[in-house]
Amino acid sequence: MLLDSCCSILFHRPSVEIVPELLSSAEADLENGAKDVETIAALLKKGMFGPGAFQTADCRKTFEELKSKGVEFVSEPKDHFYGVEAVFKDPFGNWFSLTQRKNY
Repeated sequence: MLLDSCCSILFHRPSVEIVPELLSSAEADLENGAKDVETIAALLKKGMFGPGAFQTADCRKTFEELKSKGVEFVSEPKDHFYGVEAVFKDPFGNWFSLTQRKNY
């Protein structure tokens, strides 16, 4: 799954915990990155993160991997004019799009 270079969302069993995680190792980015992670975590817990989109090379494969880890999907992968998309939500009610862009 392709994620922002600053943070990722990890899913843990058994209760599917969503945890923003700092990925950048550049010292200049660490302080701002840590603040961003804290902000995202607070918004996630309030159910106010808003819709998000994650790009993946293989939506159906990523769907199966996340589903096997307990992620709750609102919709299974579907073909659209722009590619393949599945929608999942976190325990706080935030919805996210998992998208595989169409190769033209």
